[in-house]
Amino acid sequence: MPDMNKRGLPAYAYAMSRYTQRVVRVVRGENTLFGISVQGTVDVLNEAAGVTRAQAAAMYGGAVCGWDSPMADPKNYDEVGFYIGPATEVKDGD
Repeated sequence: MPDMNKRGLPAYAYAMSRYTQRVVRVVRGENTLFGISVQGTVDVLNEAAGVTRAQAAAMYGGAVCGWDSPMADPKNYDEVGFYIGPATEVKDGD
């Protein structure tokens, strides 16, 4: 059974922030909304489509960095979707 207080509130719950429209974790007694990763949902959707984390990361890399960039190649990502390929230049020259 979840940790409930006398009023029947659980130790934490998840909600949509009305300010950011993102999923947040609300901890009982805290005055802060904690943003969370929704990687689990992304994984479920991609698995249903037959897409690996490396492929999803490469798709994101292609959309953000260009489809001819090394960021758009799934071979440049490990099994959890972290980039392990060659260093890339920052477009703004920094």
